[in-house]
Amino acid sequence: MLLFMSSHSQRSPYISKEITCVIAKRKHIVCVVLDGCEVQGAFELMLCDTQMMSRSDGAFYEKLEKALQPELTREGGADPVASSGSPALHPLSGLWFPSPVRAAGTAHAGALHAAPCAPCARHVKLDAATSPARKAKAGLKNGGKPVTLQDLLGWEGDIAIQCHDNPDADALASGWGLCRYLESRGRKPLLFYGGRSRISKPNLVKMVGAFGIPVRHCLGMERFAGLLLNVDCQHGAGNVQRVEADRIAVVDHHVQEKPLPELCLFQPGVGSCSVLVWSLLADAGFPLSRNLQTALLYGLYTDTNGYSESRHPLDRDMRDALTDIDEDLFSILRLSNMSEEGIRLAGRALETLAVDREARCATLDVEGCDPNVLGYISDLVLEVDGVDGVAVSSWQGDGGCKFSVRSAVREMPAPHLAQFIAQGLGSAGGHEAKAGGWISGEKFRALCAGTGVQDFMAERMRLFRQTHAVVDCSRPETLPSLEGFREYRKLKAVRGAVFGEDLCPAPSRLRVRTLEGDMEIASAGAVVVFGVVGEVYAMGRESFEKTYDLLDEPYSRPETPVKGYQPNVLDTGAGRLFSLEELVSLAHACVSRDESVIRARRLREGEHVLVFTRWDPRRPFAGGPSDWLACYGEGDFAVIGRDIFERSYQRI
Repeated sequence: MLLFMSSHSQRSPYISKEITCVIAKRKHIVCVVLDGCEVQGAFELMLCDTQMMSRSDGAFYEKLEKALQPELTREGGADPVASSGSPALHPLSGLWFPSPVRAAGTAHAGALHAAPCAPCARHVKLDAATSPARKAKAGLKNGGKPVTLQDLLGWEGDIAIQCHDNPDADALASGWGLCRYLESRGRKPLLFYGGRSRISKPNLVKMVGAFGIPVRHCLGMERFAGLLLNVDCQHGAGNVQRVEADRIAVVDHHVQEKPLPELCLFQPGVGSCSVLVWSLLADAGFPLSRNLQTALLYGLYTDTNGYSESRHPLDRDMRDALTDIDEDLFSILRLSNMSEEGIRLAGRALETLAVDREARCATLDVEGCDPNVLGYISDLVLEVDGVDGVAVSSWQGDGGCKFSVRSAVREMPAPHLAQFIAQGLGSAGGHEAKAGGWISGEKFRALCAGTGVQDFMAERMRLFRQTHAVVDCSRPETLPSLEGFREYRKLKAVRGAVFGEDLCPAPSRLRVRTLEGDMEIASAGAVVVFGVVGEVYAMGRESFEKTYDLLDEPYSRPETPVKGYQPNVLDTGAGRLFSLEELVSLAHACVSRDESVIRARRLREGEHVLVFTRWDPRRPFAGGPSDWLACYGEGDFAVIGRDIFERSYQRI
């Protein structure tokens, strides 16, 4: 827990509750005392486990000491704060107590007291000269060791720097920055990317040529003998070719998708990976050439939509620091996003535009199109009046078909639509409004002989709208009739429950990924439940207490969960993905009550449903044939997976 103290926040009941929560969980406290610093009180409410304050007196410390006395007395400890006012460590509590004494020598100086630490207190001055890398590492929440450039130099073997497939300007700039540093220290790293496609966008081709970036396309690489550093991506994620190595490191700013290695610098709040690499280079005192400054700034520019989505103070720090920019080259790169051929391809694609007015969907097709152009075309067509969804396809030789999907309405979520299109033929995924996928040429020719790919896309989009009924618990007119529903009682099997407050303090939100879809809920009052086969879902605390009784025994998750499914819970504010081990360790055993009864019916062949629950009105739970549509009460519906329902409920 990180605390920055101020007089106004010391009296806040929210802060008081937060301190009590930390003490109850026996977590470590890191206190930073800043003098002469005024911070907006509203900022404190934007953070999860961090409170931003400035110190003016010792009231906070007196409150903390008083709150800790019962804990320390129970442990048999002495007064934690020495009479001299210097920090002291209680041997059992593991908490450092900061001294309210003002640090001398600078108007904005203070002392950092970290726990646990060496046997004696360690004071680190914080002032305007605090390194950007240290600021970035403050956001690290995976529990691993923050990567430093010295860690890379300490590796005696070969080093490879891997960008994600179809690398963008940010990935190239980040990888090149680390490559330049290692080269300056006598190392010869390999900078590469995988995936089917080579770099072809004009701005990226010019960027590689103008700066002399030694990046290689290594399609098919499966293993690297040495240290592999994933830059602007995470090892094992869907957008990067998986390469095994003797050791893995990660530098990334995206929301966590996979468990992070011990060696990583991970901060999803910053605008680009270039910012994190700049912070590492600045922390090491590495001089940045004009070209490298230009590349890093261009990486931030492209990843934040021309700085319009740049909100982190570290982004602004880098922009202020990088002053020796090749403005002419930057302008050339900025205005080179599309080639002449790309525009012609887009024009030819627009000529194939077909709009299904009834389904409110549009399809386009262009042969041999750069995958990056597909998204541009999709975004353009989505602005057409009367179009809610777009699918643009491009046959990539004999290898298969790349396609891009866009959606303007939540009733047709892009990732579900893309997966429906690719079902049985390939793979797909994406975000709420943007998604894409790949269709195997061999499978398509075998299963869809005589059908054009655009006609296939149009038919799948039409079928999606026709077969996916929308159940929105906030709109009574969309609720289904209960005809055909039967009563079922929940079996008294042991389950596990993790309370949202134990995962992240309020205010924060959790994204719970289930077998049926994603669910986003506020952590306060939320309960993440392990089902009978280890599946995961979420519910409100009030509903939980009506349905379950807690048991006085630890929870043990089944060893063979359904389909090998791994629960996925994300703190969306911090970008932290909780591991299965973390969730299980925090879970309480519980059992359902006898009176827990629902009504449900099995979805029929060809029947699909998108359920927008009371908890998350934006993201739907998807159900298909043999899944169950369940009603928990008036206007309260959800989807239960086919593999779970029969193990969880019994017909009355």
